Amino acid sequence: MPVGGDSPKDQNSNKAAWLDYDDALNGEWSFNIEPSFIASETINNEDDKTNIGETSILIEKTSYEELVATCDAMKVQMKELEEKLEEKKKEDEEKDLKISKLESEICELKEESYKTDEQMDDLFSRLMNILGVLERRETEKNKILEEKMELEEKLENAKIALQQIDVFFIKIKSNHQQIMEKQVTMMESEKNALMSEMLKQQMLYTLTTEGWTQKWAAWNAEKRNLQEKLAEKDRENEMLQAEVDMEEVSGMLKIRKLQNQLTQKDEEIQTVNRKYSNLKKRGVQMLEEKNQDIKKLQREVEDQKKKLEEQNNQLDELKNMIKQESEKRKRFENEMKAAEKIVKDAWREEKMTRKLTEQTCLKEKTEKMALQEKVKELSAKGVVVHKICPNSEHNILVQRIDVLQRQRDILVDSITQRDAGSENTIK
Repeated sequence: MPVGGDSPKDQNSNKAAWLDYDDALNGEWSFNIEPSFIASETINNEDDKTNIGETSILIEKTSYEELVATCDAMKVQMKELEEKLEEKKKEDEEKDLKISKLESEICELKEESYKTDEQMDDLFSRLMNILGVLERRETEKNKILEEKMELEEKLENAKIALQQIDVFFIKIKSNHQQIMEKQVTMMESEKNALMSEMLKQQMLYTLTTEGWTQKWAAWNAEKRNLQEKLAEKDRENEMLQAEVDMEEVSGMLKIRKLQNQLTQKDEEIQTVNRKYSNLKKRGVQMLEEKNQDIKKLQREVEDQKKKLEEQNNQLDELKNMIKQESEKRKRFENEMKAAEKIVKDAWREEKMTRKLTEQTCLKEKTEKMALQEKVKELSAKGVVVHKICPNSEHNILVQRIDVLQRQRDILVDSITQRDAGSENTIK
C-alpha cells in the first residue's frame, strides 16, 4: 500500500524522473542537473519491482525540462552579452583609432596652417621689398625728370642768349656796315672834294707851280693818313669779325654740348622709363601671381578650416558617442553588478535552503531508517512499499526556478534597454 498524499493514478498519469536520495544527501545540489542522472519512467505499482531499502525522490519532468531550458537560455544570453561586450570593445577601439587619426590630422593641419602663415609673411615681405624698389625707382625717375627740366631750362636760356647774341651781331654788322658806308661816302666826298681842289690847284699850279707842289705834297700826306685810317678801320672790323666768329663758334660748341647732354639725358630717361615700365609690368605680374597664390592659399585655408570644423564636429560627435557609450557601459556594469548581486543573493538563499534541506534530509534520513525497519518488517510479511519524495524538495526546486526566472527577466530588461539606447544613438 503506498504511503504519501498522491494516489497511484496520479503517479501513473505523470511522467517522472528518478534521482537517488542518498546522492543528494552526500553531495551538493546544483541547478545544472544533467539528464543522464534522470530516467523517465512510468510508475506502475503492478509492473515496477523496486528493491527493498531504496528510497527515491519524484520530480516532474516538465518542471525539470523548463529548469534546464531556462538555464540554457540564460547561458546563451550570457554568451550573447559577452559577444556584444566584445563587439562594443572592438567598436570602442576602432573609435579610439579614429580619434587618434583625427587628432594627428588636426596636428598636421595646424602645422600646414603655420607653414601657410610663414609663406604669407614671406610673400608680404617680398612684396614690401618690391614696393620699396619701385618707390626708389620712382624717386630716381623724379630726380632725372627734374634734371631734365633744369637742362631744358638751361637750353632755353642758352637759345635765348644765342638769339640775343645773334641780334647783337646783326646790330653790330648793321652798325659796321652803316659806319663803313658813311666812311666810304665821306671818303668819296672827301676824294671828290680833293679832286675838285686838285683840279683847282692844278689850275692854280699852272699859275703858280711852286705853291701847287707844296699843296700837292700836303694832299698826298693827307691821302696817306686817310689810307692809314682806312686800313686801321679795316683791321678793327676784321678783329670785331674774328671776335664775333669766335663767339659764334663757342656758342655753337656750347649748344652742341647742351644738345649732346640733352640727348644723353633723353636716352637715360628712355632707358629708365623702359626699365621702370618693365619693372612695373614685372611687379604687376608678380602682384597678380602673388594675389592668385594668396587667393589659392586663402581658399586652401578656408577648405582646411572647413575640414577642421567638420573634424571637430566629428570629434564632438565621437566624444558624445563615447560619453554615451561610457554611460551605457556604466549602466550595463551597474546592471551586471546588480545581476551579480542578485545571483549572489540567490546563491546565498540557495545555500540557506541547502542547509535547511540538509537538516530536513537528516531528519528524514533518521525517519528513513525507522521506515526501513518498518519496511523490513512489512516486507517480511510480503507487503511492497514505495516512498514518495516529500514536498519540501519540490518547493525548493520551485523557489530556485523563480529565482532564475527573476534573474532572466532582469537580464532581458537590461539587454532590451541597452539595445534601444544604442538604436537611438545610431539614429
